[in-house]
Amino acid sequence: MESLNFGKLTISQTDAGVEIDSHGAAVLKNADIPLLLEFLKQYLSDYADLRSSWRLDVGQLKDTPAEALRVSVSGKHASAHTTVLDISLTGIFLQSDKPLGERGETVEVTVEFQGEKAVLNGTIVRHNDELNRFAFTFPDCISADGDLSPPKAYRAIFYALEQIWLDKQLGLQWN
Repeated sequence: MESLNFGKLTISQTDAGVEIDSHGAAVLKNADIPLLLEFLKQYLSDYADLRSSWRLDVGQLKDTPAEALRVSVSGKHASAHTTVLDISLTGIFLQSDKPLGERGETVEVTVEFQGEKAVLNGTIVRHNDELNRFAFTFPDCISADGDLSPPKAYRAIFYALEQIWLDKQLGLQWN
């Protein structure tokens, strides 16, 4: 489903997101709401699967300096410190003791490691039924052309974690 038409209202999926175009006044009938919700759920589901970079399983970095990685989330529903499950240049998967928001909501994600601090806008793309695991994408980390473009501090954090992971993998192989 790439677009919906409700009289003079058109809702379309584009490369940039969801576009809403109204050629004058448009009324969305109550009977059309479920169709709209299904469209948006499908869009979010597709969006959640757009992984543009390798994901690092932070659980593999136990007993390493990576344990100093700190991530907090602030949004209209909650503010919390979290446990990182995995991280990439375009998103992060977190565990929290409390709900962090709803699918589609944008929150502020602060990532700190080795003196670097990155503050990113994160969009919740999925969560489990218990509302204690949340996947975020960082739309600002991908340029309009689809190229990776994370902020310098976030890139430095990710590459430092990647180096720790690589050192640990090589250490396991060569010992």
